[in-house]
Amino acid sequence: MVPRCQAGYFYPLGAVLGSCLGAAHGRTGQGGLGRVVHFTQRFSFSEGQIGGSQHADFRTPEYASFDETTDFKWEATRGIGYSFGYNRNEGPENYLSVEELVRSFVDIVSKNGNLLLNVGPMADGTIPELQRERLLGLGQWLAVNGEAIFGTRPWVRAEGRTTEGIGVRFTQSGETCTRS
Repeated sequence: MVPRCQAGYFYPLGAVLGSCLGAAHGRTGQGGLGRVVHFTQRFSFSEGQIGGSQHADFRTPEYASFDETTDFKWEATRGIGYSFGYNRNEGPENYLSVEELVRSFVDIVSKNGNLLLNVGPMADGTIPELQRERLLGLGQWLAVNGEAIFGTRPWVRAEGRTTEGIGVRFTQSGETCTRS
């Protein structure tokens, strides 16, 4: 059975779209498409407003980031892989590498964001080795470079390039700008 779209103002847009358009039993549910379009035209999720009133204290893009530094706090939500939880069918090619995880984390922090990283334990409660390796790698990077992350705030610009063309991200603490 294809799920019916039953949306309320408290549903995150991703949940609404997933409920109405997501695959169900090998079919794509198109029945709720008109309701989703009407729902999203009525309510401005990108601005955190519903009917002209503010209903959010910060934004939470999933598997995404903002292009520039924001004046508001936000939190990027993602899994280490494509699944938000444990998926035994995901292999190394489906997970962020340690380098990709660090780059994503630094990019998010430099733009006034926080990273909520989902870790999906297996049925016995253990963390899969691929996820564990990524977390330990991020922890090792933070052990060396944590001062560029903890207790910082965005600088005037989030990103730039060195004369060699290497991408860098900026944060600051106190009056000091830190390059990551």
